[in-house]
Amino acid sequence: MSGFNAANHIKGPAIVVFNGHSWYTENDITVKPVIESWSVNTSIFGKVDERLKSKAFEISFTPVGACVAAYLTKSFPYTVDMVGDSIYGAADVPLVIWTCAGIKHTYSRAAITKMPSIHLGTQKSAFGAMSFRCLLATSTEFTAAGAFNTLSTVVLADATFDETKLTTPNYFAAFGESPYDVIDSVDGFDIDLGIELNDTKVDRYGLVDQRLKGLTVSAKFQPAGLTEAQYLALIGDLTTAIKPGESLAKAGTSLVITGASGGLKVTLPKCGVKSGAWAFGDAERCGELEFTNRVGFTGGAATNPWTLEVVA
Repeated sequence: MSGFNAANHIKGPAIVVFNGHSWYTENDITVKPVIESWSVNTSIFGKVDERLKSKAFEISFTPVGACVAAYLTKSFPYTVDMVGDSIYGAADVPLVIWTCAGIKHTYSRAAITKMPSIHLGTQKSAFGAMSFRCLLATSTEFTAAGAFNTLSTVVLADATFDETKLTTPNYFAAFGESPYDVIDSVDGFDIDLGIELNDTKVDRYGLVDQRLKGLTVSAKFQPAGLTEAQYLALIGDLTTAIKPGESLAKAGTSLVITGASGGLKVTLPKCGVKSGAWAFGDAERCGELEFTNRVGFTGGAATNPWTLEVVA
């Protein structure tokens, strides 16, 4: 017995590089094998084995997201006209976890499967957790070198971090005309821009592709400064404008959340209020609102359910 070698008890930070962009992170980057299996069972012995159906890797982290156009393009790459397309594209795009110690973990075929949530406010950074799925390289057998990932030794050389772009300015929302053209929030605005995926599997290889099935949007915030009547009118409690069978976004009003210079502007067209709550006591009278939207069409073509911009 030779004793313990502390040099092999490995820790240390890294960055993620994908599609020409580098993500710095708030905390750890995690890599988790995604294993699907099936059991071989017998009536006399019970379960006698467990066998592989499919294998992939999931990489997750919370980015230190910069309020710059390039960051938005790389982190939110999907548009409504991509529905039905492979999120992995026609050619494999590798993902690299590049450690400060100078080790590159390269995953052969990756795509974003969870875009960051967005928080617009002064109390925390703008972007939440995101995830990638990494699959078997195209036209590659499981037993081939680099089928999923490889290791190499390369000194970390990245100079893209810019702390001046990590802005947290003040924000307000606009939802139609006065008194809803300037709505403050109690603790900021939370927006989730989601994707729905359709898996493609092959018996010999398991999961081989994922195609974009749809885009989803949710925006939540607790308004500040509205009267009780204004709040109740906003959620429809004092009106009968929306009847069963009609769209929650019947009026087609856009929800626009805008920050000061250097922040973000998020536009969700054709929105409607999905839920709200109000309280009597120590809590704020007007509770959190949730907005949803419907797809718009121009000349028979669907339009994107959100627009992201950097405020000049």
